[in-house]
Amino acid sequence: MFTGLRKVKQPFELGGYLLPAGTVLVVCYPALSVREDLFPNPERFDPDRFYGKKLPPEVWSPFGVGPHACPGQDLALVVSKTVLATIVRKAELKLAQDEIRPIRNAYYYEPNKGLLVTLEKRL
Repeated sequence: MFTGLRKVKQPFELGGYLLPAGTVLVVCYPALSVREDLFPNPERFDPDRFYGKKLPPEVWSPFGVGPHACPGQDLALVVSKTVLATIVRKAELKLAQDEIRPIRNAYYYEPNKGLLVTLEKRL
């Protein structure tokens, strides 16, 4: 649930709180994903909120940021996009469930029961 562990080296203020040296800070990604000031209707599963947008890393960073970021993120994104593009190009898919609700899985939310689709036809 938490990542990005850091220890404060010098006292500083964050969100109106003075953090003394030695304070341990962590990022809680699930807490970021349900903030209404960052995502309208955060409890609703809505992939369109990411479409065509470049979100800042303090809002969305599934691979981490800075020197501790995942070294394989570029490869993972290329592979994911290639697989998805191949499926979409070669098949006609139809949603196979009535209700899609977000459920927590580790750091992020995902659709309940996965995202069930049926293969209508191969192109």
